[in-house]
Amino acid sequence: MRGNEKLLCEKLLQTLTKYDKMKLVYLEKDATYEISRTQ
Repeated sequence: MRGNEKLLCEKLLQTLTKYDKMKLVYLEKDATYEISRTQ
C-alpha cells in the first residue's frame, strides 16, 4: 500500500507541475501582451 500511495503522490505532483507550467506560459503571454499594449 505504501508504494501505491507514493506513486499516486508522484503522479499528482507531475500533473500539478504540468498545469503550473501551462499557467506560467499563459501568465507570460499576458504579461508580454500588456507590455506591448502599453508601449
